[in-house]
Amino acid sequence: KLHLICIRTPNCIYRLVRSIIYIEVKLFFDAFNCTFRDKLVNAGKSKRKRLNSTFEEQQEQLRVLHEKFKEEVNQQLLGCKNSLEEFEAYHAELKAVAEKQKASHKKLLQHAESRVGSQLNDAEIKIAKVQKRARKKMNGLKHVLKELITDTAD
Repeated sequence: KLHLICIRTPNCIYRLVRSIIYIEVKLFFDAFNCTFRDKLVNAGKSKRKRLNSTFEEQQEQLRVLHEKFKEEVNQQLLGCKNSLEEFEAYHAELKAVAEKQKASHKKLLQHAESRVGSQLNDAEIKIAKVQKRARKKMNGLKHVLKELITDTAD
């Protein structure tokens, strides 16, 4: 969405500015042509030539200014496009690094879970062995106590 906005916005701005400049230049030429025609009608041949050359010079200057402006706007748009492409490349790189870290963390977590599970199993086995030995000793003590009680009772 950001990509579309960044592409559409400069294009829209360029089209808007281009149409505004076109309208202003057209209005200028219309007004200029109107006043220029009036002057030409009233002027003599030599005066007409001078005014015509002045008009052509101004028209050429205006055309050059328009070309420069168009070129500068295109350069700005190109700069925006390049910046956006760099941002997208950085975003893709960052996403790849995040995926690698996620996979690494998952692997570490699985390894830790297996180690903890194995340690718990070992602890349960040891506890069972200790309880078994304790029961045997308890049974042995009970047996010895029974014999001792029966011997002392006799």
